[in-house]
Amino acid sequence: MLQRRVDRMEHSIGSIVSKIDAVLVKLEAMEQTKARRRETVGHLLDSIAEVYNKSAIFCLSVDTRYTSTILAEVQTIAF
Repeated sequence: MLQRRVDRMEHSIGSIVSKIDAVLVKLEAMEQTKARRRETVGHLLDSIAEVYNKSAIFCLSVDTRYTSTILAEVQTIAF
């Protein structure tokens, strides 16, 4: 009788541990995706800054409020 109860408990605990492992794997995948997205957006922002800094004529002709809004939106989406 006691052995059956122990076996059932072990089975239940094993099932719970398996579910926890599955959740941890999914969380790790989400974290990796988030890190890749941050890296990609960082590269994008660096490229924008590089182009912005290299082209003085372009910088003078662009409405800075509009550029700031675009950069703020990109950062909001990425993070």
